[in-house]
Amino acid sequence: MMWRWNDLTERERKIAIVYITGFKKRCAIGQDFGISKRRVSQILETIYRVMDCHDRAELGFLLGQHWEEISRGLK
Repeated sequence: MMWRWNDLTERERKIAIVYITGFKKRCAIGQDFGISKRRVSQILETIYRVMDCHDRAELGFLLGQHWEEISRGLK
């Protein structure tokens, strides 16, 4: 897994964080962002590809390793 967080758009980063920390399903994330469940799935596929992850667990592990850096960017 590679750390390519800055290669994601701001929206992709926000969705990744909500997906990992909020334990929300795709339809709930879609409602939060005003997009369809299908669009959330497409965005997650992009996130997985860019971050070189295959599932939620790998993405969570990777984000956890870099959480300090991520949280600085949220302020």
